[in-house]
Amino acid sequence: MKVPSLRKIRSYVTLNCWLVFLMSFLFISTGFAGNGVAIAFNDKSKQSDSRFIDHENGIITDIETGLMWTKMDSYADLGKCLNWNESKIYVSDLRTGGYRDWRMPEEKELKSIYDKSQWNKMSFDHNYPIHLDKIFEDGAAYWYWLLGSTGSCCARILNFLNGAVNELKREHCFNMGVRAVRNV
Repeated sequence: MKVPSLRKIRSYVTLNCWLVFLMSFLFISTGFAGNGVAIAFNDKSKQSDSRFIDHENGIITDIETGLMWTKMDSYADLGKCLNWNESKIYVSDLRTGGYRDWRMPEEKELKSIYDKSQWNKMSFDHNYPIHLDKIFEDGAAYWYWLLGSTGSCCARILNFLNGAVNELKREHCFNMGVRAVRNV
């Protein structure tokens, strides 16, 4: 068996690397990569839902629900995750738009801004698209803490990657934050 020359091996490796790079680039740039699942981005993800009003003061009003949301969540604001206890303190200290009555959202409230038709790469690391309207600030968390706790250890979170609600220990912090809400 004849052994190929080192030059031929290098050229094959170089060619294969370029092909892998090119295929990866095309796969990612066309929007078909994400979390091990084929995902297609649609044109609607580039448009904001007309039910939201941006007041240009850090507040978004949802005219369907009568709720005001902070445009920027805690992750975008602080550049780090917050556990449930830190989230509770964060919202109680907020003064966004001159209001002092911000709170953590209830499950039904937070689900009202989860939008399955929206796929926007606006998370803090821009790795995976989340189901949130682009009117909200870039740099968002993947999971949001909900108001109330479940037992002495845990609280509930809403995952903006897939809409699932889970229970976690309140001290948990990985990629989590809070999006503050108030009634109009």
